Amino acid sequence: MSRKLLFSLIILGVSMNLFAAEDKLANIKQKIRSEFPAVAQMSTKQLQGLLSETLDNNVLLLDVREAEEFNVSHLKKAKLATTLKDALLILHDVPKDKRIVAYCSVGYRSAELVQKLTDQGYQNVYNLEGSIFEWANRGLPVFNQGKPVNKVHPYNWWWGRLLNKAYHAD
Repeated sequence: MSRKLLFSLIILGVSMNLFAAEDKLANIKQKIRSEFPAVAQMSTKQLQGLLSETLDNNVLLLDVREAEEFNVSHLKKAKLATTLKDALLILHDVPKDKRIVAYCSVGYRSAELVQKLTDQGYQNVYNLEGSIFEWANRGLPVFNQGKPVNKVHPYNWWWGRLLNKAYHAD
């Protein structure tokens, strides 16, 4: 087999794997939307735009994953808020109309937190659709201690199938 053909087959396999993960993640996002119909969703593209604006305080990011996941990588300047209690401690002096975006691995845990924050009176709170898995799969930056990294905690082997293997933390 020629190197060019082998390379083409590898690229095709990687692409098919990515498309399969994207299809599975799209199904998960639809299920989350149906289970949490009152939760406002924000796409990775929308969040990327907000974070690229010149205003540094235009959005507060809450990472709803466990500390072990957060310590591998997270979105820049995200605050770890595993529980509603954690989130409320972070938000104690934040205006109720502050734009808040929560994320986890795929969006379920964060949708649950967004619903609870909305019930607490926060008016401008969103779930990041596809969460950090979609963010990383799109090649958007993740950080550890303020420095860009290229690894994300896969949560577990089952959910990790939705994360491009190139981003799996060892």
